[in-house]
Amino acid sequence: MVGFAGLLAAAAVWGGVASGQEQPQSDPGAAATVADIEVTQAKDYDETRKEVEAFVGRYMLAPPGQTLARWTRPVCIATGHLREPHAQAIIDRIARRIFEVGGDVAGPGCRADVIIVGAEDGAATARDLVERDRQSFVPAVSSTDLGEKALESFMTVDQPVRWWHVNMPVEVRTGTIATTLKGEEPIIVNVSSGSHLNRNVRNDMARVFIIVEFAKLPADLRMTALVDYLAFLAMAQVSPDKSFDNVDTVLNALDDPARYDGMTEWDMEYLKALYRVRGDRHSVAHQTQDISLDVLRQRQGLW
Repeated sequence: MVGFAGLLAAAAVWGGVASGQEQPQSDPGAAATVADIEVTQAKDYDETRKEVEAFVGRYMLAPPGQTLARWTRPVCIATGHLREPHAQAIIDRIARRIFEVGGDVAGPGCRADVIIVGAEDGAATARDLVERDRQSFVPAVSSTDLGEKALESFMTVDQPVRWWHVNMPVEVRTGTIATTLKGEEPIIVNVSSGSHLNRNVRNDMARVFIIVEFAKLPADLRMTALVDYLAFLAMAQVSPDKSFDNVDTVLNALDDPARYDGMTEWDMEYLKALYRVRGDRHSVAHQTQDISLDVLRQRQGLW
């Protein structure tokens, strides 16, 4: 296994990163105005829904058969192989972004949930981490991650930033784990009620591993854009093998560094909606409908 003694020092790590009042119905003009508003709102929602569906369908990725996860408890952010004050700057900015979208952050001494590691060799570091504690990456037979093929890609892909998400199905009422973890007795989920729209189980984010090869980052990448890129990865299940060139998002920052200095308006709209809508929907399609409506309300100034 590869140890951590040779990973980048702070200077090498950061040297290349820059930092109405209702009208009477007898008035035909007023009736027409109301109709126009209704038509416009329907059109706006339809366009927003298509935008959200395209973004979720192409760029977000949950484990097979699962819904999109988000953090429902205070998040503990930790870094490895980054010296102060850079490590604290990363933690502080990610924490601020989590607060801004409606999440919460744990205090000092917490158990790490989001782990950001600096590396000279990202593939070797990823393999070392997985070999040391494989169950942290694949804690259950199914439902919690993208599976063995995706894990192998996490350990071998050649890119400056790699990430791995673990989510955990939990009972909505109690918050108890609703899947069988490796080495433990089978879990029985008690169904208290039935619904065509909602279910008794939701998917919570459980852990995120992010490995950064700073030497491979673009020389003109701004530090604020990099950290917001990491913040997006920390909060949402981003597909690890997609190009984001069809949408204005900070996830494009590595490919177009001159264009971005942080999260875009779309990034914040999407993340705020993801963290505001219900987490117990039956499918990603139902979640997408809710997210679309929330984004539209944000754009109309209703949130």
